[in-house]
Amino acid sequence: MELAKAAQVANVVALLPAAYCAYGTWMLLHPQQQVLSHPTGGQEMRAAISLPGVIASLGVFLLCVFFGALLNLMIQLRSARKQSTLGKGGPSGQYERLPLLSALTTQEVRYEPNPGCTYPNILAVILTNHGGEDLAVWSPVWESSGDEVQAQLPFTSGLSAARLGYPRRPGELEVWEGPSDSVLVRRGESIRCSLGLLEATGEGMEPRIVKSRVGTLVLPIRTGGKLGIQRIHV
Repeated sequence: MELAKAAQVANVVALLPAAYCAYGTWMLLHPQQQVLSHPTGGQEMRAAISLPGVIASLGVFLLCVFFGALLNLMIQLRSARKQSTLGKGGPSGQYERLPLLSALTTQEVRYEPNPGCTYPNILAVILTNHGGEDLAVWSPVWESSGDEVQAQLPFTSGLSAARLGYPRRPGELEVWEGPSDSVLVRRGESIRCSLGLLEATGEGMEPRIVKSRVGTLVLPIRTGGKLGIQRIHV
């Protein structure tokens, strides 16, 4: 998700040299307009707009566009592994053959809208390790069927570790470290799973959360030297 934010910043920054390049090109092609528009300062405007400046702004614009495209490519490559586990109904056969676990307990499910961002519909699920062993947990994949909420492609998910403890006391600051692709969850610790989904149709996301009609997380977990999965319906 951090890569997605960086790509957005690059695209926004690219607008500045693009605007200067377009304005400078127009002014260079219409030199008489400088005098008409600025009868007392045409010479100053003509000096401010130069061909080398326009070329330099074009170079900066192309560099920003290339950087944004590179970041988007990195996002797609990073999510390729996760997309490969997303069939029409859910995880691949490799995941389905793993033993089912019940190592994590659901504490809270939240809808965190992020308007204007690459992933505007974030589902956050707080899970706690109430078992007797430490857990190695990997980023979840998403499974949905029927009228449940679909994952946004390219799919993205991440895990964040609680740094101030959870559940938090009323008014206590909530701080998470991450997101990352995997975390070690010790006994009693909590993690935050973030998933990028499509917009919920019909009744919306929050009513679906109340009725547990959003979909299912599938988390790969290693405990006691054995690998398994936990399916968490939300």
